[in-house]
This record gives sequence, C-alpha cells and structure tokens, in this order.
Amino acid sequence: MATTARTLITNALRDLAAIGARQPVSADDLEFGLTTLNEWVGSLRTQRTATFMVSRHVLPLTAGVGSYTIGPGGAFNLDRPNRIEGVGLVFDRTAATVTEVSLGRPLNVSEYQHVVAKAQASTHPYGVYYDWGMAAGLGTIRVIPTPSGAVSDLVLYLPSPVQRFTDLSTTYHFPDGYERAIRANLAIELAPAWEREPAGALVARASEAMADVRRANHRPRILSVDATLLGISGGYNVWTDR
Repeated sequence: MATTARTLITNALRDLAAIGARQPVSADDLEFGLTTLNEWVGSLRTQRTATFMVSRHVLPLTAGVGSYTIGPGGAFNLDRPNRIEGVGLVFDRTAATVTEVSLGRPLNVSEYQHVVAKAQASTHPYGVYYDWGMAAGLGTIRVIPTPSGAVSDLVLYLPSPVQRFTDLSTTYHFPDGYERAIRANLAIELAPAWEREPAGALVARASEAMADVRRANHRPRILSVDATLLGISGGYNVWTDR
C-alpha cells in the first residue's frame, strides 16, 4: 500500500470525528499530526513483531580497527539498530568465490566482560559486541578480536524498521495491513489533543490491525542444538542420529 503522512493524518482525524468528511486540516494541525505520527512510529520501531523484514548489510572492516560507530553518519552509516538478528563474516571480499560464515548472535554483556584481551589482534574476528549506545545518535560495534587483515567484511542482519515520515507529501509504501494499523492507532494518539474520546469500534480496530501486522511478521525460530553438544567427544546429534 502507498500513502502519505497528510493522508494518514487527515483520515485519522476523520475517524476520530475531529473534522468533517470533506473538511481540510489546517497547516498547524498537520504539523502537529506529523510530529505525533513520528513519535508513534518511533515506538513502533522498538517492537520486533512490528518489523516486516530483516536486511543483510555487508560492511568492510579496516585492518587494526576494532571499534565502529553505527547510525546515521557513523562508520557504519545505517539506522542505529535496536537489535541485531545475526552476524556473519566474509573472510576475503577479493576471493574468486566470496564465502560467508555465521558468527551467530552478538556477545551479550556477560560474554563481552569475560573477553580478557579485548584489544588483541588476529586475522579474523570470531564475534562482535554491540553496546546499544546513543552518543550523538550512534551506537558502537566492537569486533573481537581486532582484524589484522584488510579484506574482511562484517555482515549484519538487521531488522528494517518502519521509516519515519520526513514530510507531509512524500509517498511511502507499506505491506498489507500497515496503513490500517497506522491510521487507527494515530487517531487514538491524536485524541487527547482534540479532546475526543475514541469510539469503542475505533479502539477495537486499532488493536485488531496491530494484531494482524504482528501475526504477519511472526518468524518462528528453527530448533537448534548447542554446538558444544555436537562434538565427537560426546553429545548427541539429532540430525545424524549419532
């Protein structure tokens, strides 16, 4: 579906019965509506089941550099992620056949705490730590150990959040169900400013629409077995029956 912030705000106010069916919205009210819309979208971006896709980002590593800022204008110039779904490593981007190995998930705080030599250098990293920082809008990704070569790429699998609306007239495209969810929930967000009590049917529609979006975005995890249990020294592998 394609829509604009102006359309969403206007229809939300009509759903709220704050304006008539053909009544235009004033410039001031549109600007207030845009601010409210982006505040709600910002909240939506923190919710994993409100994210409809995961994007793969291939990011070059620099020899001798173990720390990279991530966010708009950072060393990794992407949206600052609220979470990282997975991490991979391309050993040699110049190879005839470029291969990627999975590094699994980022290290958590406890795991990073137990990395003794945090500044140690090696040919290839085995993991990353993300600090979820917010210094000037940037987080920091620390590569462990610091790569000594200059041909490796870090691969991050990041949820692609719903984009904030930059203005009233730009057209944005959403998967099925999102426009209804945004419109109904925006109406509820705008209700206090217009001193309106949302109708029960509108509240139910907003809840139902978000539930539809969450169901569509649900990605069940495949059962996995800890690698430690699959070694030849012991353990049982359900895949090989050994």
